[in-house]
Amino acid sequence: QYIWPKFIYALQMVPVHKLPLTFLEDVDKLIRSAVKEMLLLPSDVPNSMLYSAKQFRGLGLVRASWEAFLQNCNTVINLLLADNAYVNAVRPLLTELQSSCKHLDMVFPSELRKSITRSFREKLRHREFELWSNLPGKGRGVVLYSEVPKANKWIANKSGLSTSEWVSSLKMNVNVAAVRAIPGRSLDGSRCRYGCPETETLAHVQGQCDHGLLLRNARHHQVRSLIASALRKKGWEVEEEISCIATNGSTRRVDILAYSKTTRTGYIIDPTIRYEKNTDQSEEVHQEKKIIYEPTIPYFKTKYDLNSLEVIGLLIGARGVIPNFFSNFLKQFDLPKTLLEDIV
Repeated sequence: QYIWPKFIYALQMVPVHKLPLTFLEDVDKLIRSAVKEMLLLPSDVPNSMLYSAKQFRGLGLVRASWEAFLQNCNTVINLLLADNAYVNAVRPLLTELQSSCKHLDMVFPSELRKSITRSFREKLRHREFELWSNLPGKGRGVVLYSEVPKANKWIANKSGLSTSEWVSSLKMNVNVAAVRAIPGRSLDGSRCRYGCPETETLAHVQGQCDHGLLLRNARHHQVRSLIASALRKKGWEVEEEISCIATNGSTRRVDILAYSKTTRTGYIIDPTIRYEKNTDQSEEVHQEKKIIYEPTIPYFKTKYDLNSLEVIGLLIGARGVIPNFFSNFLKQFDLPKTLLEDIV
């Protein structure tokens, strides 16, 4: 808020070809280390997360080694658009623009317009997000962050979170939370500290460890109640946690049954919270729930006098990720956008 605007002004005024790249890289190192220290983030947070866009759960830090050439592009484009004969005679504007585009690894623009610099910056941030999502450990499930950017507002405004919760969320966001499987976090091995035979990963803590079973159940019930309440407000008849009998005689329990007495149609809705893996996970969960609950359809059709009944399995990320499948579910039932924010 205070230091960076002054530095930007300096980058706008300085002849960019006289700036050593080592100086710009040193500035970036200073900013990265200062931000990590202020946010209490560990040193092994990948740089690509710091430079990714906020809409994709990055911190959106300004990068000096980009900004020097971006500001030069902006200046040169404005001068070219002004088409002043004296400026054109004393300054090789096109050569400068080509040089800056080369440093940024960007294609020379075919058409000059003032928004080019902004589009370059967005492409650079997207490139960093792709680097982050391709990391084997710290990038696991990160690709899902880009599916519903509206679910990532908490990165910028931390609404609903205390400061410590927000910092903890940032650490989980990039998988550097203090679990034993992360290198440098434990001197006693990587097994779960509560006696589980499994490796203590973030996915184990959030989805499997018996020590957190009650918390996970409470989290699931809260999400289920939010969805059920939103459906009731839209006029659906809703029942929660209903016991039923499958065609093979086994007993099962359905999270949400929503049906209409008028149209005699209904839906079995089963929200599931799991650690994020990949873009196919939503469909995998949906198909899994269909296999489990479709054998109960005859029971519900008879009991509630329904003509049709469909099973919907909903994946919600354990780190508050909302996939496209869930977003489409909200649109299908015309549920409010505030439901998405409340669940996150």
